[in-house]
Amino acid sequence: MKKEKVTVFYLKIVHAYCRITLNDASLLTYFKNEYSLLTTPHRAKYGVEVVRKGDKLLFRIKNVKKIHSLPVGPDIDFKYIDFVLMSCIGLQLIQDNVYFAHASSFEKNGKGYVFFGPSGMGKSTITKKVERKHMYSDDTAIISVKRGDVFLHGSPFDKKITADSAKAIIPLSSLFVLQQSKQNRKEVMPPIERIKTLLESDVYTYLFNLRLVTSQQKKKLFTLITDMVGRIKMQRLYFTKNFDPFKK
Repeated sequence: MKKEKVTVFYLKIVHAYCRITLNDASLLTYFKNEYSLLTTPHRAKYGVEVVRKGDKLLFRIKNVKKIHSLPVGPDIDFKYIDFVLMSCIGLQLIQDNVYFAHASSFEKNGKGYVFFGPSGMGKSTITKKVERKHMYSDDTAIISVKRGDVFLHGSPFDKKITADSAKAIIPLSSLFVLQQSKQNRKEVMPPIERIKTLLESDVYTYLFNLRLVTSQQKKKLFTLITDMVGRIKMQRLYFTKNFDPFKK
């Protein structure tokens, strides 16, 4: 019987490494194009194993007994699988006060800015107006809280935008929730609305719906989010198609 070929690579996220194991060549090609992969072995604190068995993909999260099964056809929806993998990784990093946001982010004058919004709301429109050297993420912003301060990190999930995850760690100044409008304006969000918005990030709600998140992890995520919103500005941004984030 022919032995199944398995590929191992690593992602550096904040200060830790995540070990990814794959047995599907087409997925490996996709991840090579999209992620900043490391092939040199590292001591990995986190891990996800992605195994293809017939018409299913099995996601095994390190130290989690439950296995998530995802049906796949001959035409793989790579973006969806990308999202599931990112969610599995994000679940593990909660314990280290790291938050994954489905958002664009960039640097301006040494400070970080993050733009939330569902697909089609305008994240890519804003991204196109920012020089690559200032970009920190196009689709997945990585935020951490350490000793009371909130930071923005480079993302290994957005290779084509950020080149790698080795960008300088910078203080996070503001979070914006996008809303297309006929004029540009900002509106401060009430604390309860800020918490609700971050809790409902699709990265985490996907796992909540699958019941892969423990009560301890939910509590940790809530604590992390309440800490974040108490330390940084969070506003609803109404913007036009001509909005330039580098102008006041």
